[in-house]
Amino acid sequence: MTNMQQNRIKKRVYNTSINALYHALTAAKHTVEWRRLEFDEQGLDKQYALIIIGLGTMSEFSCTALYETLLATQYDNVVYYVNDWKANMTLKLLRDGDIFREFVLRNNTGKYLHRNALNLTWRKRIERRRQQMFRFGDNLLGPFFSWGDRTIITDGTPFKYILEFNPSSFYLNRWKREIEIPAKKKKQWVYGALADYAKWHTRLNLSWPVLAYNKKTFIPEVELIEKYEESYGMLMPKYKASGSGWWRARYCHAMLCENVIYADPTEFDGSVKELYQPVEIIEGLSTAYLKNFAASQKERIMKLTPKWDHVVDSINEIVMEYAKWQTSIRQVLNVLALESVDYLDTQMSC
Repeated sequence: MTNMQQNRIKKRVYNTSINALYHALTAAKHTVEWRRLEFDEQGLDKQYALIIIGLGTMSEFSCTALYETLLATQYDNVVYYVNDWKANMTLKLLRDGDIFREFVLRNNTGKYLHRNALNLTWRKRIERRRQQMFRFGDNLLGPFFSWGDRTIITDGTPFKYILEFNPSSFYLNRWKREIEIPAKKKKQWVYGALADYAKWHTRLNLSWPVLAYNKKTFIPEVELIEKYEESYGMLMPKYKASGSGWWRARYCHAMLCENVIYADPTEFDGSVKELYQPVEIIEGLSTAYLKNFAASQKERIMKLTPKWDHVVDSINEIVMEYAKWQTSIRQVLNVLALESVDYLDTQMSC
């Protein structure tokens, strides 16, 4: 649904779990086409053993292929993929939101689809697809660490669990050759985020300087990493998915750049509670203890980080489980779902 999921050129280049997923699939010897869907593209279930559909938050500008995607949900050999921590809201909006309200319609038509093409017949067809897209409730994939409470993501959605993978080892291997730690670091905090979290870090009453970058003050990821390299501290702002274990590239940056991590205590459950220290304690540590604490955080996270071969195997298992040529049980569920939707359409028409 989003430009990044479609492998299109981005204005702001930064790494997400999407790229790691693609490389895991190819490392497992699968042939992969990573592209945008066409409008009402036919025969996808015959052309592909598995269709991995990226889901986006339809109230945001990044979601530009909503209608193409909804039409493709008719196929049974589909796995949905969320790469944004707003996954809970993404799922709820796709299930309950107005998919033809003016902003959504305007944002998803234009370059690839003329809005006049979405006549009443097409709108009804798209709406039927939307109503049955979550009919299985077991085919959601997302990036996670091994800790955290997944219900923060799934609560109030059609999903009870999530198919998971941890892309950390891919990026640790990818970035480590680019990291150059200076002989002397600065006692300062750094973080990058698309949203403005200035109010959050102000409430921390920090004594170290803070270098904060957001959507308005965006710098390329390579430049942000340079800031991490020269600094002792990395901040991880509290956000709605805190505590879920959602994968964040910042952890990889911190481990490679030898940063001390400060995140809200809700970010760490009992299995990783030793990763947390209050900011006033961290800022009071000597240089030697800062290095030791950063090393201990890295050691704990690395123990919970699967090797790349294991990640590839996990992704391959998911593919082999869901890449089935319309198994009988899914065919039956699909028919029942579509029949119920058609019945509702008839009642509404009457």
